[in-house]
Amino acid sequence: MSYREIYGTLNSILQKIEELAFKESQSFYFFEGFKEHAEKHKKKFVESEDKSKKYYYINYLFDIFYQKFFEVIESSPERYNIWKFFPEEWKVTKNNITDTENDISRISLNKFFTWAGDRILQEQEVIDRILDDVSRNIFPEVEPVFWARILFFVFSPDGEDKVKLAIERPWTFGYVGRVIGFSGEHKIEIQIKNTFELAFSLFRTEFTKENLEKYISILNELKYEKESKEENKRKRLLAMFEDMLKYQSSFNF
Repeated sequence: MSYREIYGTLNSILQKIEELAFKESQSFYFFEGFKEHAEKHKKKFVESEDKSKKYYYINYLFDIFYQKFFEVIESSPERYNIWKFFPEEWKVTKNNITDTENDISRISLNKFFTWAGDRILQEQEVIDRILDDVSRNIFPEVEPVFWARILFFVFSPDGEDKVKLAIERPWTFGYVGRVIGFSGEHKIEIQIKNTFELAFSLFRTEFTKENLEKYISILNELKYEKESKEENKRKRLLAMFEDMLKYQSSFNF
């Protein structure tokens, strides 16, 4: 079958089943069957219209899946339980995305970036709780607050005023960390380490040593009213970039 036939057929079937499963608290059974199907067919190809190129079938399959998943997860009665059934190997971790056999984790990463990037660029003051929730769960090893700041900075508009814009635009997510037990401080350190490693791996050109030094210099020069939201955000970004620079120097990224 051609791409157009595959995509049209899957779109009409998969999204209806997916929406129904999440609305009727059947996500466990949905993921059980969907995972089996994806694993069975993950090495199969779909031909282009002119048959000159071939593409992985699961690219189209997960394009359709994530379109509906990001749309309905917020209103699902199982919103906080869905992640218990979401396959661990589909989430984005250092091991998952460096596993040459795990194509689905890398697809998850790309689909999340497309979806999240659009939401981050929207000029809104309202807290984006669904972005907060998805980001925390699809990246299970990172420290959510630091990771949100990194994503917000990366997806802020590029240009000479990128740092200033990142401060002055409303921060719409990244206000809630993970629930930590008695060994909390050690676990947070591990999460921050994981966060920086993932950032250096995924955004190599954004967080070079030279760029981090430049961001730190700009942040030190920016002036805002004491105790203002902007001043608070400036200090948070400055502290994070300084920590990233120390970490990068120590581990030779």
